[in-house]
Amino acid sequence: MILECRLNYNNKMYGKGNAYIAKIIGKDLKFKFKREFINKDIEYSNSSSTTWYKYSWDIKETGLYEWNEDNGFKSERRYFKYDFELDIMEFIKLEDIDIIEE
Repeated sequence: MILECRLNYNNKMYGKGNAYIAKIIGKDLKFKFKREFINKDIEYSNSSSTTWYKYSWDIKETGLYEWNEDNGFKSERRYFKYDFELDIMEFIKLEDIDIIEE
């Protein structure tokens, strides 16, 4: 499943921003979750003196994920479950994430 950034990023007003998707793999005392970050693909286009960035991620595993986007002006953090076999994504609330350490 390919997911694309929801916020706008450019080198004039927002900067490249902090956008990531990470698979949640456990609990962490400092950061709440242990995460494996998914590599993002970056496309860009130039319009006069402004460079616009567009990010996308290719999710290839079933699991719980954190999707964070922060362009310096607006910030969004969302969580979702993804089933690779069925290709189904379901957004969930932070409080509904229950991680059992093995």
